[in-house]
Amino acid sequence: MLAFIMSKMQMLLFAVGVAAVVTMFMMFVSNMGLSDIASGEISNVEKAFLRQSSNDIASCSFDTVTIPSKLTYGNGTNNLYYEMRFKVVQINEKDALVISINEYKKKNIIASRLIPTDSKIILIKEDMLGTVLTDDYYIKSGEEGEITLYPRSAYKNNSGPPNIVAFVKKKIGDQDYIYVIPASSYNTHDTGLNDAQYNVLKVGCYELKNTSTSKTSDTQIQSCFNVTGTKTITWKTCLNYGLG
Repeated sequence: MLAFIMSKMQMLLFAVGVAAVVTMFMMFVSNMGLSDIASGEISNVEKAFLRQSSNDIASCSFDTVTIPSKLTYGNGTNNLYYEMRFKVVQINEKDALVISINEYKKKNIIASRLIPTDSKIILIKEDMLGTVLTDDYYIKSGEEGEITLYPRSAYKNNSGPPNIVAFVKKKIGDQDYIYVIPASSYNTHDTGLNDAQYNVLKVGCYELKNTSTSKTSDTQIQSCFNVTGTKTITWKTCLNYGLG
């Protein structure tokens, strides 16, 4: 009788052990899938950035990427709420863009990418959404700081959550500059522009305001920030759009 009980206990322990191993294996496979999905989202953003930093592209260019509200993995059974972060580091005195995906409000990095470039990178903080742009929202080449896109964040300053990143390239002399500008697909504007276009114009109007001391109502913003396709954007337009 004792031998029979011991035999059953051994079988139970074996079954529990097998179940534990299978569970750990499935978690391992699931986490691998999450890393691949996160890397894929970063790759989509990286491609848009590289299109702007390419030497064979026009001196002015514009591109956007919309990121999903969550990452779904594990055969569609698990969701991760995440942040996509952008920061600039210096490598051999040149800028490199770091894009990473973190679990929301946690430090663990699920995937990241370091993208060297000959361009100077300027980040515009996500806090600029729905408010007046100032120098405080700029992170210029060589400065510390990062921007964070959390596509499920609450409305702030009458703006929806940042779930779009826009890249704008401009050239001054032989030097390329790439602006990284957040936007929200939830925002609408009376101008008929989408939020990415509106925020790029906001940057163009702000730079016209700060760099031109002799501007008139007919003075145009730098052409690289005119992403409307057809309209001529002047200082008067900036004022009419509430961007002056």
